[in-house]
Amino acid sequence: MPDFPSMFIPNAFKPTGMLLLRPQMVWNRLCVQADSPHRLALGLSVGAVLGLSPLLWGSSLLGITLAWRLRLNLLAVQAGNCASYPLHVVLFIPFLWVGQKLLPASSQPVPLSAWRVALAAGPQSFMHSFWQANLGALAVWLLSSPLWLGIFYLGLRGLLKGRPRPLAHDETDPHNKSNKS
Repeated sequence: MPDFPSMFIPNAFKPTGMLLLRPQMVWNRLCVQADSPHRLALGLSVGAVLGLSPLLWGSSLLGITLAWRLRLNLLAVQAGNCASYPLHVVLFIPFLWVGQKLLPASSQPVPLSAWRVALAAGPQSFMHSFWQANLGALAVWLLSSPLWLGIFYLGLRGLLKGRPRPLAHDETDPHNKSNKS
């Protein structure tokens, strides 16, 4: 039987196990990236804003696409996406509530108790009432995204300015762009 690393089942759920150290490991890995503080803060911020979207799926796929199109650090975008999930949970219901008030298509806001009844009646009934509210929530998220992006970017840029710089590349490194033979 192979010898598994200590982060697996026995130690993963201990308070002192690897589970609590993963955010620190990701942060340390981000801090030694060759990207500038501006690029890392922008990647983390874009990921965090995507993580706040009221979509129940797809924010990781959107993050990969945006990281590729904007040439951002993929680790930074995905780390920001995952780190914003607690705030996503907090803001999901307010986004739905404000979205219902914002869109004229839903003149009568649907309370959560009505969604429970619709879910008990069947998935089609639930999806019919939920998708309209979710469109409103997406509109609220789109309107508030520039504000969230600015808040995250300014805060993260300040944190990343004091990070340790990565070590200089070795002259013999074949991937070093300054080493032209």
